[in-house]
Amino acid sequence: MNINFEFQGDWETEIYLQRLCFLNDSKLLKYFEDVKEKLEKGFVNLYITDSIDLNPEPTKEQFETIIFVQKNEELILDRIFEQVKNVVYPHVKTQIDDEEYWFPIIETKEDLKKSIGLTSIQILNLSNDNYSYYSMNFQSSWDDEHGFSILFHKDRILSTGEAGCFDIFKIWKECSLNGEDETYKFNHWNDNIFEFLEPNSKYGKLTPLQKSSNDSLPFRLIKNGLEGKLYLNIEKGSINIDFNGSGTSMLSMAIQVENLNIVNILINNKIKNFYGVERALTEVKNSEIRNSVQKYIIERTE
Repeated sequence: MNINFEFQGDWETEIYLQRLCFLNDSKLLKYFEDVKEKLEKGFVNLYITDSIDLNPEPTKEQFETIIFVQKNEELILDRIFEQVKNVVYPHVKTQIDDEEYWFPIIETKEDLKKSIGLTSIQILNLSNDNYSYYSMNFQSSWDDEHGFSILFHKDRILSTGEAGCFDIFKIWKECSLNGEDETYKFNHWNDNIFEFLEPNSKYGKLTPLQKSSNDSLPFRLIKNGLEGKLYLNIEKGSINIDFNGSGTSMLSMAIQVENLNIVNILINNKIKNFYGVERALTEVKNSEIRNSVQKYIIERTE
């Protein structure tokens, strides 16, 4: 069995799992044809969560966890079977009708294929005792809309939930971390980054957090009134002023912080993204900004 994992700078990649890939029923994965094709070849989508220290590679604990999963597929499958049969089924049956369509009979591990289909594995950036926590995501017979996930540490199950979701509070508690502190660190780690982050020279690729930071850079420049940097990046073509980030547009943010210079920079560059602008105009106190934006919108729509 191939238990080697070589990182090539891709935080969204694949992992070879000879045993667990049998969870590939066509009925369960009817909307995941590409996932099913990979499973049939022995590969599962793997998502590795990068750390806010911008390490260009996964941590040692994350590597150890990937190898652990590859070496212990049968043990992990045992845990999944026990959890679905003895915990999940009884719980979900109290909420929806007990029909064979929703709850195929699963007397053995091989029967799990009738009930769940493996879609991805996410290796988290939080660890304990030399191993990272990880989440396995599935499509399930009892919830084809939201799917199903299991949060693991090695072969120990911490919690279950909808696919793509996991109980971060349990992890914080086990790691003796303060949730408020961790949330603040994650939300504000790049507050003082006012340049585009460059790919690491080893791989020539950005990490997911680097990509996110670069996407949000224009909004940080606006928020901090750094109109010179914003203007230069627009002139160089480094910033797409019509990018919609974090549920807002650059123009609406410029209005919110009441920066007339930035409003004019965006208008002079013929910004077309007006998302959130109407609401921002109702709250702005600067009449010059309000009049300038309203005039521009009328001109654009005539």
